[in-house]
Amino acid sequence: MFFYPALEDGDYSRHRPGLQHLAFVVKTREEVDRLHAWASARGADVLHRPREFPQYGPAYYAAFWAGPDGLTLEVVCHR
Repeated sequence: MFFYPALEDGDYSRHRPGLQHLAFVVKTREEVDRLHAWASARGADVLHRPREFPQYGPAYYAAFWAGPDGLTLEVVCHR
């Protein structure tokens, strides 16, 4: 769990205290790609296309997008 100081006033912001994002673990990189395509096809605001994020650990392949309420959603494969 991470806590960050508030940087903005108002409704939900990923920069304010509270839930920052939800991550869903999947078994394959292909599932990450498929779910990214699913979100993109529905007009989601894609924050990060599928790729490796070595700063988060070895074999960390993920995609991020904003949900309908602005909450960051992540799908990740650790293989």
